[in-house]
Amino acid sequence: MDVVVERFKTNAATDGRSGVAQEMGVLERPHERPVSASSTPEANGLLGGERPRGGEGATRLAVLFGDLLALFLVTTITWVITAWLGLHPAPWVLAILCAGLGALYLLAGFYHRLVVHPATEIRDMMRITAFVVLGIFVGLGVGGVAETDIVVGLFGLIALVVVPLARALLRVLAARTTWWGIPVVVISYNDAGQGIVDGLRRWPEMGLRPVALFEQSDTSSEPTANGKDPDMIVGEPRDAARVAAALGVRDTIVSFLPEANEQNADKMRYYAKMFRRVYELREGSRDTAFWTALPVCERFAGVYLANAHASHGGYRLLKRVLDVVISFVVGIVLLPVLLVTSLLIRLDSSGPALFKQLRMGRAGRIYSVYKFRTMHPSSEERLAEILANDEQRKKEYVDFHKLSDDPRITRVGSFLRRYSLDELPQFWNVFVGDMSLVGPRAYVPGEISDMAGLERVVLQVRPGITGLWQVLGRNEINFQTRVEVDIEYVQNATLWLDLYIMVRTFPVVLTGQGAG
Repeated sequence: MDVVVERFKTNAATDGRSGVAQEMGVLERPHERPVSASSTPEANGLLGGERPRGGEGATRLAVLFGDLLALFLVTTITWVITAWLGLHPAPWVLAILCAGLGALYLLAGFYHRLVVHPATEIRDMMRITAFVVLGIFVGLGVGGVAETDIVVGLFGLIALVVVPLARALLRVLAARTTWWGIPVVVISYNDAGQGIVDGLRRWPEMGLRPVALFEQSDTSSEPTANGKDPDMIVGEPRDAARVAAALGVRDTIVSFLPEANEQNADKMRYYAKMFRRVYELREGSRDTAFWTALPVCERFAGVYLANAHASHGGYRLLKRVLDVVISFVVGIVLLPVLLVTSLLIRLDSSGPALFKQLRMGRAGRIYSVYKFRTMHPSSEERLAEILANDEQRKKEYVDFHKLSDDPRITRVGSFLRRYSLDELPQFWNVFVGDMSLVGPRAYVPGEISDMAGLERVVLQVRPGITGLWQVLGRNEINFQTRVEVDIEYVQNATLWLDLYIMVRTFPVVLTGQGAG
């Protein structure tokens, strides 16, 4: 059977505008299994005779279970609210809604397409959910508005938010386990191989889990376990199909040199026979992704857009509405936490509970950002003394604009910083319009000289409490990379990307990942 070639684009656009997309080639034999997983001694011995744990089946079951749990939660919330309103919907109404949503999720391929960017998945699930609920609402509403129509509308509004975000949260949390993701081998005929592996590991919620890396080299060697990474097999491209068959891995990512077109086509035909899916990464593309500040090979997993959606009026309006509503609700709910935290700061060290600092907002407007104070009052003097007497710390401060082991931080301040609790007062800045929930980092005016003119791009939008820089590693990435990541966010901002970043922020904050 001829190889079926499907070209698809991972696109997180919020409307019908076409995007500049980095194409990922998928070659597939839908009715034919790849080479059987024979007992190749060399490959089996590398991982102690064990195949990669988990895989496609476990990932698919996790996604299905997560959606069922989300639908149950939506049904429960709807039932409680309708009872509070004095309505008594027939059980079959909620059953039809759940069954209709589940069936359309299945038909839309949400349990078949496991390799997808969460921002794209949020967008698609919200559209499908809105379509199903609207269809049922119209069908039931023929003849006038009734109690059932109110129930359907309420169910739809809750499902529109809960189900897609629950799916994204499941991806983020499950990606931290050893069984999540479809095992994949990476084959590189250039120097992009390790970067591909690093990119997949940095964004595991994409659904691919690298287990082997085969790179072209000048020396010939047998495949072996990586000494620095015992879970990763390394070897030559000629060994890829043989080792993958022994491990039961059916998918591969191949990265070629752009100029070797004829040879690349021959290799792709060969790999198409050996693997179920071949993801082709084309090096040298000028397309952008929102993490192009990282190694180029991470781009294949990105969200690509032709225009900056930050300039789209509808997106800006909806983003501002969400900022106001969420910041107001969070401020009311967390008021006791804010008061207790203020008291602890005052008891721990002298000085005020709040710290005010000038930052640059949209269009370069200077505003005062509010945080809980985490340093001793004489912090600036102590910083000058440290930088004057310690060259190593001075270099760290120049690279990161932070110190990993900062003696100026108080005991309570260390705890607040680890879990980002010091940033809670910034919800006031969001409410009054100085900041947004999601956006670039809020830079101080003195950092303009280090931004090399890139502030003209970063300052097109409001800075955010969280952003790509936050979920990427916070203090683990240097200043220049932070600026470049912020530029990619500005150029690719969408509502779906904002929702995904908010979901991904929760585990980062709760675990203190990348905190300094």
